[in-house]
This record gives sequence, structure tokens and C-alpha cells, in this order.
Amino acid sequence: MFNDYSKEYCLTCEKENDINQKICDCGGRNFVFGDKFSYNNKTVQCDCGNDKEFEMKFHLNRDPVHDYSYQCFNCKNVIGVQKYIESL
Repeated sequence: MFNDYSKEYCLTCEKENDINQKICDCGGRNFVFGDKFSYNNKTVQCDCGNDKEFEMKFHLNRDPVHDYSYQCFNCKNVIGVQKYIESL
């Protein structure tokens, strides 16, 4: 669902991360990524202004990485989330 995107933010420190860097400078491995959005105070806000209504469209478990995609209810922009989950 994501072949090319321009922004990636670390979910740990909330700083923008280089999209080619798999681990943030803070050590975080969980990211929100896509285009036409911002990430502040642990909140994703689509450029259309929506920060509450997103529909999950896709989930893929590539152990230990889990990928999710969400679509904005207002403008249909797609935003991805990558979470690194180590098995117990």
C-alpha cells in the first residue's frame, strides 16, 4: 500500500526520522509514515484537519514488524504505522 512516502515520525520521541533509517536516533523502532499529515503530542493529524476518524484498511505481520495502514474518513489520505514487537 506504501511504495513511496515523504514523512516518517518516531512514535517514541516524536521527531521526524530519515525514511531510510530503520532505528531512530533515540533507539525507537516504531514509526508513523506517509504524506499530508503531522504528528504532535502522540496525535496524527491529517492535513485536512482530521485527527480522530481513521479506518484501518490493512494489517500485515512480518514478525517482528507489524504494519498497519489507516485511511482518513474525510479526505481518504492513507497513513501507515510500523510497530516492532519482539516475541516473548
